[in-house]
Amino acid sequence: MLKKINIILIALIYVSCSCFAGELQINPQSPTIGSVINVKYFADGRFFVDENLSLRVYAFTANSTNPTAYEFSLSYNKVQSFYFGNFTVPDETVFILMKVASLEHIDNNSGEFWDLLFSSNEKPLRNTNLKAGLSYLGNLPENLNRNIDFKKAIYYLQKEIENYPDNVPAQIGLASLQLDLQKIDYKEYSAKVEKIIKTSYDKNNEAEVRAISRALKTLNKKDEAEKLEKDFIKKFPQSNLAEEIFMADLAKANSLEKFSDGILEYLKKFNDVSNRERIYSALVSGYLQVGKADEVIELLNKQNDVPSGAYAQIAFALVNNDEFSEMTDEYKLQKAKNLMNISIYGIKQNNLNNKPDYITISEWELRNKIRLAALLEQYGQILMAAQEYEEAYNKYAEALDVYKNDAPVSLYENVVKLCMILGKYQTAYNIAELSVKNSKDSEVIIDFFEQLHKQLNKSETFDVMLIALKNEARNERLKKLSYSRLNKDIQNITFVDLNGKRISLKELNGKVIVLMLWSSWCGPCDDALKGFYFLSDAYADSSDVIIASVNLWENAKDVKKTVKDYFTESDVKFKIWIDDTNALPFEAGITGLPSVCFIGKNGKIEFIDRGFTNNDEFLLNSKDKVSLISR
Repeated sequence: MLKKINIILIALIYVSCSCFAGELQINPQSPTIGSVINVKYFADGRFFVDENLSLRVYAFTANSTNPTAYEFSLSYNKVQSFYFGNFTVPDETVFILMKVASLEHIDNNSGEFWDLLFSSNEKPLRNTNLKAGLSYLGNLPENLNRNIDFKKAIYYLQKEIENYPDNVPAQIGLASLQLDLQKIDYKEYSAKVEKIIKTSYDKNNEAEVRAISRALKTLNKKDEAEKLEKDFIKKFPQSNLAEEIFMADLAKANSLEKFSDGILEYLKKFNDVSNRERIYSALVSGYLQVGKADEVIELLNKQNDVPSGAYAQIAFALVNNDEFSEMTDEYKLQKAKNLMNISIYGIKQNNLNNKPDYITISEWELRNKIRLAALLEQYGQILMAAQEYEEAYNKYAEALDVYKNDAPVSLYENVVKLCMILGKYQTAYNIAELSVKNSKDSEVIIDFFEQLHKQLNKSETFDVMLIALKNEARNERLKKLSYSRLNKDIQNITFVDLNGKRISLKELNGKVIVLMLWSSWCGPCDDALKGFYFLSDAYADSSDVIIASVNLWENAKDVKKTVKDYFTESDVKFKIWIDDTNALPFEAGITGLPSVCFIGKNGKIEFIDRGFTNNDEFLLNSKDKVSLISR
C-alpha cells in the first residue's frame, strides 16, 4: 500500500535543479532524516496550465534493492504560475528519486530524474552515495530507470568509499564496474577483490553477502559462494536472496509435477507481489505445453489472488493452439469466454494488495488500465475468430475507449476490418482517420481508408487530406520528442574506418550523426542493420546528416576483416566505423546491442534507442529524431 505523506503547502527559498525539462526547485538540497522537503515546480509545455500534477517520490533505504513509492498532489499558484508543496522524508531513507506527473504526461528531467542524497552532521549517510551510484547503472524498475551514466556511477561509488572505506558492496561494485568498462584488467580486478574478501564483513547483511558471493563466483570460487549463500538463507529464509536462490532451483525442475509443486511452495513462502504474474505465467505455460488446460484451471481455482493474465493466457491458448484438438470448438469457445470474463473482472477490481511497493497508486492504475485494454482486445480477437462479430466489435470498441490515444496498430486494424464486415462504414472511416492522427496507421488501414473515402463520397481529395493528417501526427510526435532530448555531453571520441583512417566526432560538429552500434555475434543486430540500410537510403543525398554503423565489443582476432566480411553488399550507403577503444559505450551509457545514438549539431547525444522492433517503427522514429535535431 502507498504510504501516507503529510502535505503542507508553503513557499520558501529554494535551490534550483533543471535540465531541459520543467524546473523543480528543492529546499533543502542536502536533507537529513526527518527533514521537510519543500518543492516548487515550473512546468514546461507538456502540461496544461493549472493541470493537476503530483510529485512522485521513490525512497531508498540502506538495505533495500528497490524503493518505496510515495505520491502527493501539488498546488498551483495562479499569480506566479508555479506548483508547490512539501513532504516529510520517510524514516531510514538514504536516497530519493523524484519526477512530476499528471494523468497523461511525465516530466522525469529528461531521464535524469531529480534526486536527493542524505547526510548527518554534514557527512553523507552510509550507503547514500552507493545508492546514487547504482541508480545510474540501469538496473532499477522501468518506472524509475534513469539514464545510464557510467561516469556518475563511478563518481558516486568512489565518494561512498571515501566516506566509508569498509563499505564492501561499494568496493566490489566499483571494481566490477571498472572491469566491465575495461578500466582495469582481470588480474588487477582479482587482486582488488581478493583483498576485499579477506577483510571482515557482516555475514548477516544481505547486501554484503550478495557482494562477496558475486565476487567469489568471478574468481571461480563457486563452492565458497554457495556455502556463504546457504548459511545466510538458513538464518533468513524469507530474504530476497532466499527467494532468488529458490527461483534458480525451481528452473532446474525436470518434471511438470515438481515444477508445479515448487511454484505452489514459492507462493506460500514468499510475498513478493512483483513476481506473481511471472510465476503464474510460468505455471500456466507448463500445463498448456502438455495440453492440460482443464487441470491448470482447476489448480488456479484453488489459489487466492491469481493474476488476471493467467486466465487470459489459457483462454487464448484454447482457441489458438492445436494441443486441445480433442475438445469441441463450442466447448473451447465457451471456456475461453468464461476465462476472459474472469480476467476482466479481476483487473477491474484494481486490488492494491498486488501493487509492488516501488510504484505509486497512479502508476498502478495506469498499468491496470493498459492491461484491461489489452484483455479487451484479446477477448475481441477470440470472438472475431468465432465469427461473433457484434460481440467482438463491442470488446474492441471498449478497448479503444480504455486505451484512448495509446491503442496499438493491431487494434486499429482489427476494428477497421470488423467494421467493414458489419457494414459500419462511417465508423470504419472515423477509426482509420483516428489511427493516422495518432501515428498508428498501417498499409492495411490506409488501403481501407482510401476505399472508404471513395465509397462515402468525401469531397476532399484523399491524398491531400492524408498528407494533412500525417503532418498533424508528425508535429505531435515531434512535440513529444522535444521533451525527451538528453542533451548529453560526451568527450571527443574517435573511430577507425576499414581503411585505417581515424574519424573524430568533434570534427563532425555541425552535422547530425546517427550511429548504429552492433557486433557480429549479436543476432538482433542483423535485423537492425537491415532497417539501417533503409535509413541510410533516406539521407543518401544529404550532406548535413551522417549515417554510420559502429562495430564494438567484437570478439574476433581480426576485427577489421570480420566487419568487412559482414558487409558483403556493394551498395552499402552508410559509413562503416569501428570503436576500437570501446569509448562510446562508456560515454553514452550503452549496456546492450543493438543501440542507436543520435548526435546533434552541437556534438551532444540527444537520443539513445535500445533494441530493435521492426523496420517501419525504426524508420518512423529515426526520421522524427533526425528532423527534430536538424532544426
